[in-house]
Amino acid sequence: MQAIGKDELLFKYRILYNGYPIVNEFSQGAFSLPFPVDKYDEEKIYFDDYYGRFFTGDFLNQKAMVYGGILVDYDHGANVNLERVDSLRVPYRLIPVFKASNLQEIELAVEQMKLHSPNNIFLYRGQGQIYTINRSEEENMELYGCFMPVKEPSFLPSFQRSKLNYHKVVSAWHNVCALLTEEMMKSHSDVFFDFRQRELFHLLALGLAQHYGLPSVGLDLTDDLNVALWFAIYKATYSSKEPVKAELVDDNSEATIFVFRCHPRSVYRYSDLVKGIGAHRPDAQRAYFNYCGWGLSKNQLALDLACAFRVDSSFAKELPDNYIRYLFPKMEDDEVLRVLLQIKDKYQGTDLGEMMERIYL
Repeated sequence: MQAIGKDELLFKYRILYNGYPIVNEFSQGAFSLPFPVDKYDEEKIYFDDYYGRFFTGDFLNQKAMVYGGILVDYDHGANVNLERVDSLRVPYRLIPVFKASNLQEIELAVEQMKLHSPNNIFLYRGQGQIYTINRSEEENMELYGCFMPVKEPSFLPSFQRSKLNYHKVVSAWHNVCALLTEEMMKSHSDVFFDFRQRELFHLLALGLAQHYGLPSVGLDLTDDLNVALWFAIYKATYSSKEPVKAELVDDNSEATIFVFRCHPRSVYRYSDLVKGIGAHRPDAQRAYFNYCGWGLSKNQLALDLACAFRVDSSFAKELPDNYIRYLFPKMEDDEVLRVLLQIKDKYQGTDLGEMMERIYL
């Protein structure tokens, strides 16, 4: 955690920086120290920039395990009778990871969750491994305690992982998107008419960045379990020179399908923005874009995590044949990709062109 003064604007206007408004929020698994310590400066504010949580120094001197020590499993609303193989920790929650035998088991569990939380959207993300936040042992102890190993999942967006300048990247997205919409207007004026003057332009820019290889401040999710499964059990190799290739993950891997319970205002479906322009990658992947991971809450998506399911290479038989070619339409079938590559060629040798080298086929 980082320390700042109580009068600093970052704290006073924390909501504008994607910070959490409540100060000193603690878990039911936290406890009061019998003898207060003097480790923290009582004139300072401490914040965790993974989740935008703020604590006063006097509070931290009197409380332990503010994110929870011993906790029961998070109530996701489903009765899951599967083997428990792992546990993940996020603030105030213990997230179970189950071993699934087939996709139907996951579908049935998520259908129960939807009934339990009808006002939320349930989305998936498949990964070949579980990435974790690298905190110091001391910080893990203070936030979560020592009752079980702390495995805190990391869902940092690509721009955070790349350590790029946020303002520079946002400017680049919008330049690329402006050039794209101008070109696409020539053949799809009904779709892109006046697009740059509407708030949807920003969302389109973010979605394009994420799905074609440019850095973004969000992550892609999907409502299609097949899509999530493919990304969990296949290790993809991306290239700017040849189509995506993939091979099955090793069965000793942590191939996992994460289930997120999202507020409808925190995500949007890419196909709702642009329809009728033919095949394009986000549409094929039934993609949703989660606008998270910016400001003071760079691991914000983890707070929407409901549960997770471990899968393995045997699940490949449940996917359609040659599914990779469906998920990544060929360049000749994907007009958006063709236009992006044309823009890339025009700006070779510039900062924008350098960033666009990340676009993969």
